[in-house]
Amino acid sequence: MSEDWGEAFRRAFATVKESFERSSPFPVKDETELPPNVATLWRTVHALPCAVKVANLKVDPSRYESVTDDTCQLIRYDFSRLGDDSIEYTGEVNVADTVRLEDLLVSRLDFSLQNAKSLTEEISRDFRTRGFWDDEKPQLYYHITSYDIRTNFENLVQEIHLLFRVPFLPEGVFEKLRAREIDFNGLYNLQPDHVSSTEENIDAARKRVYPRVSFEDLQKDIAEIQLIPDVPEDVQRVFKSAKDLHMFGYFRYHFFTISQHYAFLALESAIKRRYAESLRARAILRNEKGETFEMLNPTYRDIEDFCYRKKRAGWNARRLIVNGEEFPYSGQKLLDWLVHRGLITKWERYLYDAGLYLRNSLSHLERASIFPPGPMILRRLAYQINKLSHQVASSNG
Repeated sequence: MSEDWGEAFRRAFATVKESFERSSPFPVKDETELPPNVATLWRTVHALPCAVKVANLKVDPSRYESVTDDTCQLIRYDFSRLGDDSIEYTGEVNVADTVRLEDLLVSRLDFSLQNAKSLTEEISRDFRTRGFWDDEKPQLYYHITSYDIRTNFENLVQEIHLLFRVPFLPEGVFEKLRAREIDFNGLYNLQPDHVSSTEENIDAARKRVYPRVSFEDLQKDIAEIQLIPDVPEDVQRVFKSAKDLHMFGYFRYHFFTISQHYAFLALESAIKRRYAESLRARAILRNEKGETFEMLNPTYRDIEDFCYRKKRAGWNARRLIVNGEEFPYSGQKLLDWLVHRGLITKWERYLYDAGLYLRNSLSHLERASIFPPGPMILRRLAYQINKLSHQVASSNG
């Protein structure tokens, strides 16, 4: 009997490994190229087989809707013994005999006594349990089939294969096999931050030497800074974050710097959206080879992403033609485009350029910058953003 089981499982594991290689979205030979979770699956599958124990379960198919055969199997996979192709047959029990089923689980399949009774009753009651593991022994996984694997080999292969697909690998097994990240807190004895109360934060803000203003004063500083309704919603949200951060600089001074960073991000977003709106919902892209591609309702980022994905096929944003004109592939090219279209003056270009420069300097830090409160900067950037959208509204009107 054990020789028959051995052949069945050896074939099943070999088929699963071959199928996994063929269908894997990450066809690589080096697991260090993979995300940690996928690497865990990759490593586990490639280490198969594992030690298996199997028992026959006698079942009355008329009692259970999901059962197809009168003999099914209870299989225990031991993932602590990867590379071990040993198969042990542990006998046969009737699922209606909960006493013997419980004894099988505990004495022959190493399931913990404290959970065995409730589990056997659940299996006997409706036979819907298909997979489970023991919290005390997460390296062991138990699988109950609804068919006889000796006459349904393909079903066994399919279910083992499914086991190694996120998120089906049991959590306990996955945690056992997953490569551990470095615990830096433990390694360096790092302690958690102090959890301060609302009152402590307010008290600290009131005692701060600079700026000596109230929370209400900071709100008043920017209350009248508004974007017109025609500014795209995405730009509105980023600029609203900039205003919120300015107010909460009351509690953390560096929030004033982050506030201005977000305002510069809103300006960049507005410039790119202004270009996208000029395309009037339809862009014909043409590369150096003369190949074309049509995009409907594209954003500036959509065009960039398309060229990035198709770079090997000859699509380069630096040499791209969009609706008969060169694609402005950089911040400087976008500003040139605005001037060429008469949307900003050459003098204004310097102001917009300064905004993009500060956006870049705050996005690509080597050391933390600290700016003082900047309501005047937010006001100026709101004007520049509004001007771009106002021109769209005026031309549409």
